[in-house]
Amino acid sequence: MKLKNYSLLVLFLFVNINLGYSWATDVEVSSVAPQGASSVVSNAAGILYASVPQNSLNPSYALSIYESTDNGATWTQLNLGGGSPGQVVTKSKMLVTGLNNIVCVYLLNDSIYVLDVSSGVSTLFPTSSARDFDVASSFSLNVIYLFVDELSSNDIRRYSSTDAGVTWTGSTALVSANAAHPRVYMSGTKLFLSYYGPVQADTANSVLRSTGYNESSPGTLVSGNFIDIVTGTSVPKHQFRHVGVNASVWFFWTEGTSPSVLKCKLSTDNGATFGTEFIVAGTATMQVGKFDAKHYSNTVSTGVQVAYYGDSIQVGAPDPNTERILFISADISNPQVFSSPQQVSDHTVDASLDAFEITLISYFYSFSGVAGVLWVEDAGSGLYYDASSSVVNGINDLHNQSFSLNVYPNPATQFITVDLQKNISGSTIVELTDVSGKLLFKTNEGVLATGNHTLTIDVSEFSQGIYYLRIQDEKQQLVKKIVRL
Repeated sequence: MKLKNYSLLVLFLFVNINLGYSWATDVEVSSVAPQGASSVVSNAAGILYASVPQNSLNPSYALSIYESTDNGATWTQLNLGGGSPGQVVTKSKMLVTGLNNIVCVYLLNDSIYVLDVSSGVSTLFPTSSARDFDVASSFSLNVIYLFVDELSSNDIRRYSSTDAGVTWTGSTALVSANAAHPRVYMSGTKLFLSYYGPVQADTANSVLRSTGYNESSPGTLVSGNFIDIVTGTSVPKHQFRHVGVNASVWFFWTEGTSPSVLKCKLSTDNGATFGTEFIVAGTATMQVGKFDAKHYSNTVSTGVQVAYYGDSIQVGAPDPNTERILFISADISNPQVFSSPQQVSDHTVDASLDAFEITLISYFYSFSGVAGVLWVEDAGSGLYYDASSSVVNGINDLHNQSFSLNVYPNPATQFITVDLQKNISGSTIVELTDVSGKLLFKTNEGVLATGNHTLTIDVSEFSQGIYYLRIQDEKQQLVKKIVRL
């Protein structure tokens, strides 16, 4: 077992429900491992932005931003970043707001900054010094919610911004006066918070507390009931987080040492109550280190995806089959039954149980079901990306596809145009839904012959935000993320 001070960053790319991934060769993002937690997001067009805290990558910054326009096949370092040469950024988290604005929130010493990726300008969060933080973005305009573990006390406080972190004028409240390491997850208008509290001498042994907030208006959260979700204080719990979608909420945490296992509790009432804990991953010979989880949801299915670091505790030299990243998932229709693990990484993975966070995201790219992982190679020699083979090579898998399409403009303000190329004739349905699944537009185009077809949809009366366009015939279904500005 190796416990090294490097981060493991997991990224999921999800479009169609297709778990039969074929993983490609690992792609190097940077030749140097990050010094703190990396993070990654996608804009509405499927362009990836990754933050890499490492002061040797760019002579002008301590935090570098990388961009990929081909789903991770190649990465380009942008001429912007955060911090100054020689400084160390210990944590970063990237967000995409409801207006498709990309920001990176990062911790430098005990100060929190917000970097606007479009302008390259960093803004200092002025309210308090931080030991740790977590942050989530809302579908509402440029709203983000920040939870700060204050350095001068054991207080956790929450803040909100309606202009993507430039100013903080929203509600501010004390969450707890005896707490540490907040973790937040936002789905729709629901935000879930968990943290250690009350804090024990060994923080990892503390009780894990949980609550949910409802976004009553942009920038305003209404708190629910706080519960002790994991009450044991004799066994360490190193990582934890919620994943919520619709009324289902999974709460994951790692527990124990040599081996540590990944456990879960499930709620079917939007986090008000949770059922009996169960083990998701981990055996007597393979423990779970780093993990992250993310929900997926479209008009086909809804569920949860999990990626975790599987670390062999057997005697022997580490190799790609004993120190590796694994991927599992569960459908909301059977939320406690997870798929068989799939190995993601080719090289030996380097991860730590205690240091840094990992980030998992779901989004739409090129209308094919794909997954991807960003991770640190053994001995910290570089940051690598891995994805399903058809996408990492920049090629869409069109085998047996009955149609392909192009949707523009996206983002849109008045109309969207759907250019549909039918490869096989057949009946075709077009639907547009909001993020909650509410149907806003539907048309049955009847039997369409092979060839090109065009449809225009008026979105001028819709509110600003994110919508999902679904195209389906007898053989295939594709979902496209639409942003209304």
